[in-house]
Amino acid sequence: MSKFDKILTFNHDGNHYFLCRILNYGNDSNELKFNFVNKKSSSGVIYTREALKLQDDDVITDYGEITYHSDGSVLWKHPRYPIKSKRIDNPKREGFRRIKLSKINNWEPVAKYDIFDYRVCEVKENFLKERAPKVHRFKNRNVFNGNSMSCLINLVNKNYEIPDFGNPTEVNERIPNITNNLDLWVIITNIPQKGNYLKLNEKSRPIFSRNNVVQIMEKNT
Repeated sequence: MSKFDKILTFNHDGNHYFLCRILNYGNDSNELKFNFVNKKSSSGVIYTREALKLQDDDVITDYGEITYHSDGSVLWKHPRYPIKSKRIDNPKREGFRRIKLSKINNWEPVAKYDIFDYRVCEVKENFLKERAPKVHRFKNRNVFNGNSMSCLINLVNKNYEIPDFGNPTEVNERIPNITNNLDLWVIITNIPQKGNYLKLNEKSRPIFSRNNVVQIMEKNT
């Protein structure tokens, strides 16, 4: 059983949507997993080494996740990808470490999730009922209105006071106890973009894509 296991969701127009699932699955240490794809409704994941540029050796699979480990490793993982050497990737470089989880004294960003197509996130009500103790539903009709939105997921030290600007057009919530000394800090706001232009190769013209986009985030990026 995971020490922390939350499914973050939202509603719009009577429908239910899966934002992400976040777990602390470590036993003697803290090991965090961020999953932005509901396995039962996933239409697939495209992982590109270079943002918005799809190359022949990039990963296309049915499932992917981000992990943040106690030693500071932040990795992309595709556990069901048939080529074993591409199942785990450090987006910076092999062996690179960020700050250790136990050393985060203020806040540390993890991921940004831009949602353009709500349909990819939709789940049935029974899916949530079966997992009710794990579900955390965000409520803000000003944000969850059918328009594109961006979600920033951070880790924050329990003693750090997060800013509250009292903005009714954003979600700004703290979810406690992802570790003994860290909470989650989630910010969600609408964005004007309807999608992105994806480049398939050097010679082709970019094509417009409404695919939802997840990026690993660091401070000053």
